Amino acid sequence: MRELISVEKAKKIISSIDIRVRVREVSLIEALHKISAEDVYSPIQIPHFPKATRDGFAVRSEDVIFASEKNPIKLKIIDRIDAGDEKSIKIGCGECVEISTGAKMPEGSDSVVMIEHTQVEDGFAFIKKAVASGENIMKRGSDIELGSLILRKGERIDVSKIGMLASAGFDKVLVKDIDIGVFSTGDELISPGETLIDAKVYDVNSYTISASLIEMGLKPKFFGILRDDVDVVKDEILKAIKLCDVIITTGGTSAGSKDVLVEALKDLGEILFHGVKVKPGKPFLLSKVNDKLIFALPGFPTSALTIFHEFVKPKLAKSLGLELIDNRVKGKLAKRVVSEGRREFMPVVVVKDRIYPVERGSGAITTLNEVSGYMEIAEGEEVIERGDLREVKVFSKVYDLAFGGLDVFDLISNLNSIKIKKFYMDSERAKLEFMKGNLDVAFIIGDEFFINYYLVKNPISSTVGAVKGYGFKADVYVENHHQLYYLFKNGVIGKALMIEPFIELFQLEGEYYGKIKIEILSKNPELKDEVVRSLEFLKC
Repeated sequence: MRELISVEKAKKIISSIDIRVRVREVSLIEALHKISAEDVYSPIQIPHFPKATRDGFAVRSEDVIFASEKNPIKLKIIDRIDAGDEKSIKIGCGECVEISTGAKMPEGSDSVVMIEHTQVEDGFAFIKKAVASGENIMKRGSDIELGSLILRKGERIDVSKIGMLASAGFDKVLVKDIDIGVFSTGDELISPGETLIDAKVYDVNSYTISASLIEMGLKPKFFGILRDDVDVVKDEILKAIKLCDVIITTGGTSAGSKDVLVEALKDLGEILFHGVKVKPGKPFLLSKVNDKLIFALPGFPTSALTIFHEFVKPKLAKSLGLELIDNRVKGKLAKRVVSEGRREFMPVVVVKDRIYPVERGSGAITTLNEVSGYMEIAEGEEVIERGDLREVKVFSKVYDLAFGGLDVFDLISNLNSIKIKKFYMDSERAKLEFMKGNLDVAFIIGDEFFINYYLVKNPISSTVGAVKGYGFKADVYVENHHQLYYLFKNGVIGKALMIEPFIELFQLEGEYYGKIKIEILSKNPELKDEVVRSLEFLKC
């Protein structure tokens, strides 16, 4: 039996190893999200000429100091300058030049009168508003001065930095990079896009890990799926390390008889550790082959991504000189948690100041979509009571409100960009969770609003489907109307009981079947009113 090491020891071992960082020159478009490898200074002033910021007339401000609607000042129009024109024009007393936004200011002028404050007649402009010196223009170097530091070494290059580099004339920039390869392992895996057959599952980890690396500004090479054959694994790893300095694999690290990755890595190089006292992710393995680092992550999607965020991402970021934002929030646990007593990174959803454990397991794909981050549970901590204050390491979105119950909330179109976490559940549970304070708004069967419901049908099947919680009798029950519509559209069921607004949403025709009454629970009257306004179909 292999020896498990502590989280701290695993991080110490990882920290002690150097990762090769390469410097590459890339185009500006390729540089987005990457890490700068140099300090970049502006070789020019921006703008490098004084330019107009409004369409109108370039003037000497001293000539129009007394201009007004009742006392317009008459100036002679001597020329016109458009953006990009290279005319050499000088204006004198009593003169002006018609000018467009972005055009170079003529010599002698110091301001622009906007076109709407002028009137043109017979080659003269009548100025109806005074302007101060410098008004409606950008002076030379007023945006970026010559020699200004516009990009720091180690800084992430975002959209605004791309714009600054382009404005200073740079078409390329030096960036830091790490050559990283990604594998998934297992005979059970097939690639998305292939036909799904029994006992096979689509490869998830390659895409989530690769996307996480791209998000960091790296460009991983995906080498495909490693089959459960020691010789094949060894050959593919050796090919990959010729092209990469770091390899990340997922799956094949547990104690199963077909987990051949461990055997292959033992033959190829050195196992630095195999197994960490943590859940999820206990089979995490670190290896070196020909001085190349191999992070072998667990196969379950949530386990793989959690270990990546906790162990791998910080190491890569430090090597690149990238400072990660350690985003942590505190909140109260929405329900009692019972742990196994070992160190655990529990996936959670955060809604305002409430923490909801996600209990679908590390093998559940939906966990990846739901979580805000994870809550750490210490070794030996077996019970955490509801209401206990905890800290969450956030790597995804934190929600503003929790809505639960009947899927009527799927019809809410807009609540001022508020992020809503939706919990599908029956009325009885929704009411209970609302009373506990775990839901801001609950949609339940009640006696407040009437909603019509219909039967839609086709001759494919006599099987009736309905959404759980509405009280309809059916052969098949699903979680929400979108799932019901999919089953109906694809002929899995022949009949479906749907409430009227979903009938309209999906553009279906159905036979009127009756009415139900729902109730909306909220301790905030203003929030309830806003919800009801959004659900325009509700009628008392």
